[in-house]
Amino acid sequence: MMMSDYKRQQPFMILMSLVTQLKSLFVPFVLAFLFQNQGGGDFYSDLIFLAITIGIILLSVTYSVFKWFFYRYSLEEDALIVKSGVFVKKRRYIKPERVQTTNMEAGILLRLRGLVSLKVETAGSKNEAEFTLEALKPEDAKAIQNYLKGSLQANPEKETEEETPPAFMEVGLRDLFLAAMTSGNVGVVFLFMIAIVTQFIEFIPDNLLNEVYGSLIQQGLVLIFIVGVLALIVSWIISIFRYIIRFGLFKVTLEDDELTITRGLIVKRTFRVKKHRIQAVNIVEGILREPFSFATVECEVAGGGSYEPGHKVTLFPLIRKNDLQKALETVLPEYSVELKLKRLPKRARRRYIIRSLFPYVPLIPFFFIFPISLLALIGLPVTLYFALLRYRDGGYEIKDNTLIQRSRLIAKKTVISKRRAIQDITLTQTLLQKYRNLVHFDMTVMSTPSHKTFRLKDLEGSAMNEFDDWLQKNTQNS
Repeated sequence: MMMSDYKRQQPFMILMSLVTQLKSLFVPFVLAFLFQNQGGGDFYSDLIFLAITIGIILLSVTYSVFKWFFYRYSLEEDALIVKSGVFVKKRRYIKPERVQTTNMEAGILLRLRGLVSLKVETAGSKNEAEFTLEALKPEDAKAIQNYLKGSLQANPEKETEEETPPAFMEVGLRDLFLAAMTSGNVGVVFLFMIAIVTQFIEFIPDNLLNEVYGSLIQQGLVLIFIVGVLALIVSWIISIFRYIIRFGLFKVTLEDDELTITRGLIVKRTFRVKKHRIQAVNIVEGILREPFSFATVECEVAGGGSYEPGHKVTLFPLIRKNDLQKALETVLPEYSVELKLKRLPKRARRRYIIRSLFPYVPLIPFFFIFPISLLALIGLPVTLYFALLRYRDGGYEIKDNTLIQRSRLIAKKTVISKRRAIQDITLTQTLLQKYRNLVHFDMTVMSTPSHKTFRLKDLEGSAMNEFDDWLQKNTQNS
């Protein structure tokens, strides 16, 4: 029985589709324009280039209109049906029981029009959402969410006033700014800035480049150091604004077996995560946050690609470690555990130190040929310090049906996972490790199509028997 007629999205979808297409064509257009100018094209070649550009834009507009016209959806009694396709017609049937998540987003253009986009993921989704409705009124998107959730089985068209559950957690401006300052993303922004600068250097005249290089050489290392510090400060400021834009208006609400996470100043994103889809809880203590006893809590979620990068969702952008256990007890009680980790054996410390020195081995010949390369040894104390931190903080714990593992590269990460979510446990032992009675430990959870693996190196050799007993015990109880 038909429960609703086929509907189209808001006509604003035409502009959204056009913007997406033009964004994908932006780089080819710029490259073609630069090539055209460098080639010294005459009037007729410029006219042809302009005509081609206008033609492509007109084709993009026409395609966007047809895409909007042919993209329709209908809420049937047993499935959500989506018809799409301009040249190749497609019809999708999405059954509510197969839907894993429904996430709403609202970029700046959509928010100006009071619209949202809705992403729907099913059990078969992988790197992308099953389908996306790009321009809907919020009430229409909510009606689809309710239908897929099964709360409007009797009459999905009937508007119901639902009380919005109170927010369990909201991040205020002070905590948001503190989280932004200690996010540790400055390195990513710094590398991104370097990549952009290197791309634009090719367009700077050679005489100007030679003048800049000459002044740097004359001024010496002091000026180079000052320029580097200024670049880091600019990168830090950019990373702060980037973090605030991403996690502004952060809010977590609880509703039955589902978490609703909303965030974003410019692009407002709403994640609805069913608790049983959470495969692991990852407590991250960045190098800037650890001294102040702050941490970030992320959830590894099984599902498609409409979550954050890596198929994870940030549950708490910034939380005090003293408040962490109580917060998890309210939101995810089964992951609220008191940590009593088994430390790594003392004989493993030497291996952590030796491994940290490996990057310096290929540089040894350069130390004799180019003495200036000895400057690389400036970072040696920092390298050794992090090696000792990795040894000190490494550990694990088996508690009933819960497995806890802690390791670090730069940030300290504590992973809490349930037996049902663990896809694979691998213990490996090299000949040298066998001599020292040590093993490597890998735990894989199903959070992405390729899964997510967490590694801890140089555990006590007796851990092999401990994990065997735990796995056999859980197999017998299952």
